Amino acid sequence: MAITRKELKIIKSCLTKKGRKTHRKYLAEGVRLLEDSLRHQVYPELVIYSKSHLEVRTEHLLMGFKKKEVPITQVSANEIKLLSDTKTPQGVIGVFKMQEQTATEPFSKKSRNILWCENLSDPGNVGTLIRSALAFGYNTVFVSGETADIYSPKVVRSTMGAIFKMKIVKDTTINILQLISKNKLKLLAADMHGKPIHFVKKQLEKSRFVLAIGSEGFGLSREIKSKADIPVRIDHNDAVESLNAAVAGSILMNDLK
Repeated sequence: MAITRKELKIIKSCLTKKGRKTHRKYLAEGVRLLEDSLRHQVYPELVIYSKSHLEVRTEHLLMGFKKKEVPITQVSANEIKLLSDTKTPQGVIGVFKMQEQTATEPFSKKSRNILWCENLSDPGNVGTLIRSALAFGYNTVFVSGETADIYSPKVVRSTMGAIFKMKIVKDTTINILQLISKNKLKLLAADMHGKPIHFVKKQLEKSRFVLAIGSEGFGLSREIKSKADIPVRIDHNDAVESLNAAVAGSILMNDLK
């Protein structure tokens, strides 16, 4: 199928936060990411590729999307470069529909263990946390404050495909706290002055819970700390003042799984 200049302009705008918000679409670039979308059975609305970048692995990928009746269009190498967020484009990009919802929309009781990212501004940390969340059995992420845009190219790449399996709920802290209360979820707040994680695990048997991770510089907000059922921490050597947010969150999620 052919693609118009207007359509290319809209797709290119999805590299920006404003464009994603307007069109409710995001881009996933590269063979590995799109292979993961096929594996997770989350298909793009459109796949764009450049013939000049074609390799055997890319051809197999395109055949996989073709079997799933995903629209595929060829563009020039220059057009791929315009749509790419990387220095060395792999020549294949998927256009996906954003699945983000608010805390006031219906919430599934299947969401048992949940990660909450508050004011995490580093895209790499956010993406890593989402990837760890999927690895340790979490299927939902709450997002609030100044957290990096979940659907930005850098976050999407950092998730290594986990973005396709994660339910995203983005809203204000107040609305998310109301959702937690309404669904009777336990709220755990990562806090360097909290309880050691191994003392907490027994309290959480058969419980649905939310683990909140805040920024490295300031931690979680007072709103979350004041409503937390249990503040938790990781015991580590005093030679290190604190751990990277993605590392700390990943350890906590693993210990609590």
